[in-house]
Amino acid sequence: ILHLMSIGGWNAPHIDTSFSSETWFEELQLWNLSKVARGDFGGFDGIDFDLEGNDDLQSPYNKFSVKQLDMIGELSRLLKTNGYIVGIAPSQSYLNYKDNEFDLDLRHNPRWFKEVQEKNNIEKDKSDTYYDKVPKSFPYHGKNVMAYLFVKYYKLSNEQSKIYSNKEKEFNKGKAVDSKENESSIVELVDTFDLISIQLYEGWSEANYEIYSGLKSPSESLLDFVNETRKGWMVKFSHEPEVQLDDSIVNIPLTKLVVGLANSWAGPPEYKFLLLWYEDLERIFSTLHKEDLLPKGFMFWSLKHEGD
Repeated sequence: ILHLMSIGGWNAPHIDTSFSSETWFEELQLWNLSKVARGDFGGFDGIDFDLEGNDDLQSPYNKFSVKQLDMIGELSRLLKTNGYIVGIAPSQSYLNYKDNEFDLDLRHNPRWFKEVQEKNNIEKDKSDTYYDKVPKSFPYHGKNVMAYLFVKYYKLSNEQSKIYSNKEKEFNKGKAVDSKENESSIVELVDTFDLISIQLYEGWSEANYEIYSGLKSPSESLLDFVNETRKGWMVKFSHEPEVQLDDSIVNIPLTKLVVGLANSWAGPPEYKFLLLWYEDLERIFSTLHKEDLLPKGFMFWSLKHEGD
């Protein structure tokens, strides 16, 4: 069993950039090994970044600065270089294959709201439908803000990859290792992130809309989500000159992708959060397996509701 420490959460402050990434790493490591580790528990095995927005629309935590994103990226590289597992858990709108737009603000209405408003105008005589439940405004979504990390910091630097590879060789001493691999002087760049857990349970998420509105079955929605996220989509970074990135294709490989789901706290009759029952999940798993599109795994928020 591996234990990751989560940093962030809804309404939580964003990372403090008055310290350097090196200072953050040194303090985290010192705290983990000297304060957390005890007995048979050697401390946390890694970090899961779960930085999100805030209920207060005036909060500074409803926008990321480039400096904050760079801090996450630099700290992630340092953690990975030193043998820690690095995870990140973006809300679906922060890493959304159906959206090509990018900016740093987290106060957008969901991408699909315009379509819903048009349907509401057409179906004025209907009530008690999914569209009737959708609020007129929900300004708590992002626009691919975390995609920045998977372009700029997706790999360790050359020097960091060398350090990581040397530590791996040290760890593997005495084990059977490919001799050709040992002879090679070429350093393969190492992936920074191990687990990318996209939250489909974000309030009024893209998956919520597709499934609850009846546009797609749960299996169809999840199949498209996994496949399109794997294949990649264009993100228009040029719309935010501050980040100094060209428009780029962003893709998350199956070996990193974790599907983020909700458990009982998101239950009916609430439409705001997507809840998939075990029958749906069995069909989804079967469909993904059949298409050879199984992701790294599935995760549920949160542990305290497990078994409810």
